[in-house]
Amino acid sequence: MPLFGPPDVNKLAANGDVPGLIGALGYAKSWPVQSRAASALGKSRDPRAVEPLILALRDKMVPVRERAAEALGRLGDPRAVEPLIVLLGEPSISLRKIAAVSLGQIRDPRAVEPLIVLLGDQDKDLRQTVTLVLGQLALVMGQIHDPSAVDPLIVLLGNKNKDLRKTAAVSLGQIGDARAVEPLVAVLYDDPAAVAALVRIGAPSVKLLIESLRSGYDFVREPASTALIEIGCAAELIIPLLGDKNEAVRKTAAETLTRLGWQPGTPQERVACWIARGEWEECVKIGAVAVEPLVGLLTDSSLKVRKGAMQALGQLRDPRAIEPLARVFEKSDPDVRRSVVEALGQFRGDRAFGPLIDALGDGDHGVRSAAADALHRLGWNPDSAEAGARYWVIRGDWSKCVEIGTPAVEAVTEALKYGNAGVREFASIALVEIGAPAIEALVAVLARNDREERRAAAEALMAIYRSGKLGPEQRDLVLAQRPAIMRATAT
Repeated sequence: MPLFGPPDVNKLAANGDVPGLIGALGYAKSWPVQSRAASALGKSRDPRAVEPLILALRDKMVPVRERAAEALGRLGDPRAVEPLIVLLGEPSISLRKIAAVSLGQIRDPRAVEPLIVLLGDQDKDLRQTVTLVLGQLALVMGQIHDPSAVDPLIVLLGNKNKDLRKTAAVSLGQIGDARAVEPLVAVLYDDPAAVAALVRIGAPSVKLLIESLRSGYDFVREPASTALIEIGCAAELIIPLLGDKNEAVRKTAAETLTRLGWQPGTPQERVACWIARGEWEECVKIGAVAVEPLVGLLTDSSLKVRKGAMQALGQLRDPRAIEPLARVFEKSDPDVRRSVVEALGQFRGDRAFGPLIDALGDGDHGVRSAAADALHRLGWNPDSAEAGARYWVIRGDWSKCVEIGTPAVEAVTEALKYGNAGVREFASIALVEIGAPAIEALVAVLARNDREERRAAAEALMAIYRSGKLGPEQRDLVLAQRPAIMRATAT
């Protein structure tokens, strides 16, 4: 080799001449020599090569910078992290890819967030390389239990790549830092790895996991329950959820407690447990202790729960439940009102008569029928003409309505609204038998929209008129309605 020729990189490397290789790295006359020198320095594993290689990252020749970046990755010295991060912003895709790989080899948490930025790069190969590197970094950070890796790993939990999210969760569990609890709980629904991580972290996870049991979503509650069971959470921390306002939360709490091996000790705990499970017959078996909690469920957001509570209260027959049931009746839809009536119908004696009598005037036929049936089973004897008339109309005892006379007119006239033609016919006959006191009510029916109601009223008025039992004023009132009667009876 000429005295002033290019350095012989192979010879320098073979002799382990690190200073000589560093000199060759600076040989600006030949970038191939510089590149070979950079590669040789990377293989040397000598820390003296780090600073010169960092300087070489600024070389004007891209191949030299690439080999320098590769060499720094092999050396694994953290001093190279920041300079390599700078290369991630270079125009050259190959240089960025090499820098990413080298950062993965150094295994420093500082590289995570800058690498995440590259996941949005337009180049597919670069994105794949960075994804692989980040996965390796996340895994390593968990294995070495590096607390400084927690924040970068938390960032990875939000990545759209499922494998990266999983690896980040696993690593956070391995590190066991309480800072990871909240981010892991936030992604419980996404990956079983988050559950396993929270279990590994243990006690610091419990508080937020219990809060997750209050979630309105099954896909959050179920993994939270699983995590609490695997942690071995104290049952005392979950028992209060048995009284939660949300049916699903109560149910999840009961299931979690059962899987934890908990058994209710007091009657109050047994009631709360059976309510949460929807075991209404078991609540009835417990007795009077169940009344107050069941009354509290009469305004529950779940219709199924409200009906179950009503059924149980009816079977318990505790007078404390009558007034609350009556209040619910006033504010509910027909379906719930029927359930209230059925519950009240199970009380013994006359304690529930008042609300049931009121229900005889309900706007829903099903509710009225249920109230009449309940009163019949309880042995009620009508103690007022108006209530009696409503009762006998519903029971279909028209002769009783005729006996009552004038006070029955309103109830019998309302029966003309029923969709059943047979009921309208019997109601019309009863009104004819009642006679003159029914005229004004029948005239009012002529103005209704329903054709069948108008026809029934018109025919009843004509029959009353023909009975010959009307006075002059009453006959004139009927005759004044002749046009309306003719229209109502026209075919």
